[in-house]
Amino acid sequence: MSVDSPQPPCYFHRHERLRKESKQLSPEEHLVPGEELLHAEKSAAEATWEEEILRRVEEIKSGKVKMIPMGEVMGKLRRK
Repeated sequence: MSVDSPQPPCYFHRHERLRKESKQLSPEEHLVPGEELLHAEKSAAEATWEEEILRRVEEIKSGKVKMIPMGEVMGKLRRK
């Protein structure tokens, strides 16, 4: 999409449609999509952290990064 394009991105249309449809739901019905979205976001965050953990473990195993003993780190912090 170009900067000059008058059309909003497709997510805008989807958001507007969902907003209008959600007004027709009862309070109890609002909970279901909210819980589903929360679960989806949590799953995405967990997957992202899983990838980060695996990346860090691989960096340690490969020697790309060096671990610092906790006592050394704590000693440096105490001296500050």
